[in-house]
Amino acid sequence: MSAKLSDKELRQQALKLSDPYEQRDLAWEIPADVTLLDILNLYTFDRWPKQKVYCVQCRGHHHKNGFTALLSNGQRVLLGSKCGGELFGESWTDAEKRMKERTDRQWELAQLDRLKTAIPSFQRVLPSWRNTVDKVVARRETFKRHLGELASRVSEAASVHGGQLTALKDVSERPTEASPKGVRSVRYTIAALPGAELFKTERPLVAIDEAIEAVELITRTVGQTDLLRTTMLRRARRALEDTFDRLIDAAALCEAAEDFFTKECFALLVDWMNNHVGTRDPLLLLDDGIDYRDGRRGVRLPPTPLPTLDTVLLQLIREFKSGD
Repeated sequence: MSAKLSDKELRQQALKLSDPYEQRDLAWEIPADVTLLDILNLYTFDRWPKQKVYCVQCRGHHHKNGFTALLSNGQRVLLGSKCGGELFGESWTDAEKRMKERTDRQWELAQLDRLKTAIPSFQRVLPSWRNTVDKVVARRETFKRHLGELASRVSEAASVHGGQLTALKDVSERPTEASPKGVRSVRYTIAALPGAELFKTERPLVAIDEAIEAVELITRTVGQTDLLRTTMLRRARRALEDTFDRLIDAAALCEAAEDFFTKECFALLVDWMNNHVGTRDPLLLLDDGIDYRDGRRGVRLPPTPLPTLDTVLLQLIREFKSGD
């Protein structure tokens, strides 16, 4: 016996029923010389044991569990689980396994259908996102390249110290075996680091490029699902889903850049490095950036603001994640 449901039919097919009588156009007897073409669904009758389901094989109301069989003449009939096995050699265990496979495929089809409606927005927005994120990454790398020590300490503040600018100070205490001089270093907080997320997300462009590739894969997949195994449908869906959290991180990186590349933030960083952390290369705050006091050039604030990200993509991602 081979499955005859197309994906279009499977999308609409109820696979597990509590009341098989809710189906229309059921036949109540089996004509001669027909064969079992497919099993459409399973039922577990919710009114059992007060009521039991009629079976076309035993011609009695005896069953709690059974299935709807599609016959070779196109008719649909109800068979009890045991009677169906005796008549067609289709065991209840095999039927359950088939329904599990179909349920999995039905779910994958539903998820792809949801993604399909969002694909045009992904195709429109992702290239503009890539352009904006590319500019943000370039500014971050310029900052790292020209202000190496500061950039290193800022990265540590973002990733290790919870986005806080901190420093160490010596505190006197009673001498101990671990601290015989009676002095220990204590880390304290100076201020929160504006735009800390800018230094937490690595390789955001990779996530966008992978999302673009995944969108192309889904576009190809949704048009030919009947030709593909369920594992291929799942692979296409996951390829895009796996980029969602990283796309959210990429958006956070762009938002953080707006907070980081400001005169107020640069003033905070210069004060932190010169007066709290301590550095061999003191910094000089300018109206438009940071230089070294010895005359070496540092970085300048961006002359123009970054393009604004289209937030429709974030909304689509959140809607999809909330619907899982």
